[in-house]
Amino acid sequence: MVVCVGYTTIALKPETKRILDKVRDKLGVKSYDELITILVNEFNRCVELRVRDRVRKVMCNHFRESSATLPAWLKLLAKELNDVESIQLAVEFLKPKPDKPEELVVDLSKCVE
Repeated sequence: MVVCVGYTTIALKPETKRILDKVRDKLGVKSYDELITILVNEFNRCVELRVRDRVRKVMCNHFRESSATLPAWLKLLAKELNDVESIQLAVEFLKPKPDKPEELVVDLSKCVE
């Protein structure tokens, strides 16, 4: 259950309001609250896609032929990617090296997904 405590007024330029009205009509939503919720959710989805794409490019292009232990990979990825979420996604691209299971390499099959 959502309890609304009050409302907030946001100052917009007339042109921005016209754009929001058009988007609201296209989406068929009644309230600006619903519109903003949809826009924020779509923004977050786009950010997530951009992060996933960057991680894929780093792993499949820059580190395609790299081999290292997990601690070494984590140091390397920390320098290259800078945030925990990206590093976690990058680790999913790793698999044990067939002849040296203690070392990890990029799973190239994940580069074509």
